Amino acid sequence: MYEAKKNGRNAYAFYSSELARKVLERVELEGDLRKAISKNELIVHYQPQVRTSDHRLIGMEALVRWNRRSKEILPPGVFIPVAEETGIIHQVGMWVLREACMQMRKWHDEGGPLIPISVNLSTQHFHDQCLPGRT
Repeated sequence: MYEAKKNGRNAYAFYSSELARKVLERVELEGDLRKAISKNELIVHYQPQVRTSDHRLIGMEALVRWNRRSKEILPPGVFIPVAEETGIIHQVGMWVLREACMQMRKWHDEGGPLIPISVNLSTQHFHDQCLPGRT
C-alpha cells in the first residue's frame, strides 16, 4: 500500500520479497519511534548560525537526531516522514521545542550569549490552535 501511494493516485505495486522487507523495516521503525521519546533516544544537536560579515554568532538551530537503540544515529530524513505520516510528529516536535528551551535557559543562566534558538516544526504543528500556549 505504501509503495503504491508513493507512485500517486490509481497506482498499484506487485508483491516482492524486497518490498516485504521494506514494509517490515518501516513497521519496525514506526514501532520503535513510538517508544523513542519515553526511552530517551531522541537527541538535539545545535548548529551555530554565524553572520558572515563579521563571523559573529547570532543564533543556534536545534536539529533532532534519533539514537535508535543506542547503536545508530538516524538523521531526520529517515524518521520525520514516518513521524508525520503516523501523527507522532506532534510528540517529537513538542519534545524538541521543550529541549531547546531548556538548553537556551541553561546557556543563559551560565552567562552565555543571549541568542535565539531556531526550532523547525512540521506544517502539522501550525494546525494546532493550542501551539502558542503549550509549554
